[in-house]
Amino acid sequence: MKEKGQVLTLDMFLALSLTALLLSYSGLVMEQVHTRAQEEVSRYSLERVAGDAAEALVKTRGFPENWEDRPSTLQVLGLAEEPNVLSIKKLAYLRELCRSGNWDPSKPEVQAVMRLFGGQNFEVRILLRSLLVRENAAGLNYTLNTTLQGVKVYVRLENRGSTLRSTVKLEKEGTVKEQTEQGTIFSMVVSLYPLTVEVVSDGKTVGVWCEEVIWDLWPGWDLGGTPGAE
Repeated sequence: MKEKGQVLTLDMFLALSLTALLLSYSGLVMEQVHTRAQEEVSRYSLERVAGDAAEALVKTRGFPENWEDRPSTLQVLGLAEEPNVLSIKKLAYLRELCRSGNWDPSKPEVQAVMRLFGGQNFEVRILLRSLLVRENAAGLNYTLNTTLQGVKVYVRLENRGSTLRSTVKLEKEGTVKEQTEQGTIFSMVVSLYPLTVEVVSDGKTVGVWCEEVIWDLWPGWDLGGTPGAE
């Protein structure tokens, strides 16, 4: 009986130990799953706020529609002159409002801006995208040397028989970003603020696109530093 009791006690001890280990492991897994779920919800929430804000800014005039004439009456921010056409006057006023000396959360117009973005941690970036050149892949031999937005831009496109070769080099104030891509069908992007150059080849033609940051606004943008969104 004594030996049986000892065996039974040992079996119970091993079973309890395994149960404790399983519960501990399950707890860790559940914690990781919960953390990941919270991160996904937070990311989705931020993306939705950004998407809704962008939609409202470019498609609506705001309320009242002529708020730029009397900024203190602003209740709902909108930057459109008509759907998908931005008003330069409204943009200019938002830019001035975001200056450090003008940004006062007690002002009704500032509160209207904060309501749209869910607080002061936001950035509004106005971009201009244009096609610099499109060339046929056959016999391709093209070089671009120019300066845009204070950035020196060098683009070299070549057809090397069985493959296409693209080199992009951006330089500004001692900072250099350079990339080379080879193939028949490819896409490459090189960025150096406030410029982004994209080269796209579909095997038949090669296009070079340029995206320029025209305005970059956040509360206190005139003090330098980083955007509120960062």
